[in-house]
Amino acid sequence: MSKYYQVKQGAYPEKKRQSSSTEYVGESWSIKREEGKYILRYVSGGLQGAIKSVEVSKKDFEEAHLGEVTLNDLSKRYKFS
Repeated sequence: MSKYYQVKQGAYPEKKRQSSSTEYVGESWSIKREEGKYILRYVSGGLQGAIKSVEVSKKDFEEAHLGEVTLNDLSKRYKFS
């Protein structure tokens, strides 16, 4: 019987990325300050889960750091999915 595929061992990162003064890191999203703009990156809900980007406000970045806003809140505010 021939092999249709080979199983390869993988590994997860040992440590979760940590938030900093220039980046907030959430569970499947982040907001990073880049060249004076705040860029939200998230994994889309599509079949292959592409990384998508949306520019958000400084207020949204600060609220994310304080735990006052979620990705769901931002998706409604900026109308992305």
